[in-house]
Amino acid sequence: MFTKSDKEFMQQLRIEHPDIYERVVDLHNRSKDDLRNGCHDISNIIAIIYGSYQLISLKHPELASDARWTTLDSDIRSLISSMNSIGEYRYAASLEKTVEDADIYIKDTIDEICADLSIPVSQINMDISGISCRIDIDPDKIAFVLNSLLTNILQIDPDTNIKINAFKSDNNLYIKISDSVGGLSDNIAENLFRPFNTNKSSCIGMSLATSYQILLAHNGELTYTPNKENGSTFTLIIPVTD
Repeated sequence: MFTKSDKEFMQQLRIEHPDIYERVVDLHNRSKDDLRNGCHDISNIIAIIYGSYQLISLKHPELASDARWTTLDSDIRSLISSMNSIGEYRYAASLEKTVEDADIYIKDTIDEICADLSIPVSQINMDISGISCRIDIDPDKIAFVLNSLLTNILQIDPDTNIKINAFKSDNNLYIKISDSVGGLSDNIAENLFRPFNTNKSSCIGMSLATSYQILLAHNGELTYTPNKENGSTFTLIIPVTD
């Protein structure tokens, strides 16, 4: 997928060299098709393996007491989770947009995420007062971004308070999510929005890369800055419609 600078370069290329632009787009689309087909093949193989595993488990329940057998189950589930994450990244730019009132959308989405993550809404210190604008978004995709950012914070400290501040400026909606659970290492921060960038053994490091691509697909941006509270601030920048 294109980065923000890639998209700017492609726009310039389309203006100055339309023939080369069409060729680059064609090659890019072919590579995406190859990746999509390859990932589908891998997903099908994993599904067959897991189906066989479940069938054997039913026929031989005594295997449940074998540590190696239960480890195999965990490994297959990890593979399925990893492929789902890669699938979310592949389709990050496939949007189904609707026009939403920004303040209502943010509040309702955060309420739903809190319920899904089993945390009290009071754990989120939210300031969205004064927002009066509408945004043309894929609500599920933006919800994925918000969920991913909150989940990443809560994995470090399940009881921490999180600040969410939203405001309109320069025809954009800014949604800032801040924590105080410690900043990111230079190595992680430098490659923050690249796939497979993580220091956690329990995930493959796709959520931020996917979130970044989702914002680019909305002609917006996702940024990171360290903050003064020994934490991180992620900012979603989304164009407003009015």
